[in-house]
Amino acid sequence: MDFHEDNGALMLTASDGRIVRLESHARLSSTAELAKEYANQGYPDRYAVFTERRINDIKVGMRASDVRDEYGVFMSLILRPGMFPSQVGLLTPLTALALASALEGYTDKDLGIGWLSSIYCNGRKIGGTSVEGRLDRFSSYEYIIISFQARLDAKSFPPRLSDMIKGVFGKNNLSIPQIIATNLLNIFFTLFNDLKNAPKHIDSYREKFALTGVRIKRTDGDRKKRCRILGVDDECRLLVEDNDRSVHSILNPKDVIIPSKIKV
Repeated sequence: MDFHEDNGALMLTASDGRIVRLESHARLSSTAELAKEYANQGYPDRYAVFTERRINDIKVGMRASDVRDEYGVFMSLILRPGMFPSQVGLLTPLTALALASALEGYTDKDLGIGWLSSIYCNGRKIGGTSVEGRLDRFSSYEYIIISFQARLDAKSFPPRLSDMIKGVFGKNNLSIPQIIATNLLNIFFTLFNDLKNAPKHIDSYREKFALTGVRIKRTDGDRKKRCRILGVDDECRLLVEDNDRSVHSILNPKDVIIPSKIKV
């Protein structure tokens, strides 16, 4: 991805030749909220907001001195695709596929996708993606906000020498999270431009799926049932098997309880 600076924002040329603007901040509490504010102000398609230091809210009983910013890749992207909701059905799993693909070259730990869009590294959930949008009066999207979040720690994501050299001596002096973010945007737009053929990318999603065999709980009316994850189907619905060997297909993430830590 080629890039240059313009008025403080990186101007990136994506794989399809179109420009993406990347506005970088030293610290932010929420890239999604700022991107949503920008979208409502009329900021253009393919405008992204990024930070590598997310401000951590102070929890009850904690002193301000005990709270540390989260370090990693935190980015929200404005899209103005002119699409209807029925046309973006598999967008969420594709965002997770893009994030996992961008991160996997920076760790030697087991890294994979949860369901639908969480990211696990070394058995721990480190982030994920989200998709939200606003419809116009014709019921098509006025805009979509796609957010990517991945907490990076030195144990799982040690800086490689080549990356440190690039960060220090590269003409744009990009940090490692910024390098990951630019790669992520390139991967994402390759997938997004092929959204009409999204089902063919589900095999790649399955290859990175980290939860096969994990035991979880699912809701069944007012009860919780123990089950084992079998995988995902072609529509990215979760397939689980109960203790009695019955198999169920789950569409709503609220119908399952998936732990933030799994065995690897």
